[in-house]
Amino acid sequence: MDFYFCRIIVHGNTARVYLHNNQLDYGQTYYVTMGSGVLNLDGVPFEGFSSPCAWTFSTKARGPAAGVSRLS
Repeated sequence: MDFYFCRIIVHGNTARVYLHNNQLDYGQTYYVTMGSGVLNLDGVPFEGFSSPCAWTFSTKARGPAAGVSRLS
């Protein structure tokens, strides 16, 4: 059985970016860059962005406690 991981899924004018599981550390801030041409919207290439200030996000300070069965 083949498994395909789609990192970016575009639907209408929304692009959703999915990361691989278990690749980011807790309590860290990350930034995203995207090269030009990664997205093509109605024949108009996306210009991309390379500044570390353009898109940032942070992970939670810590993971769930051991034995927790429900996350909020």
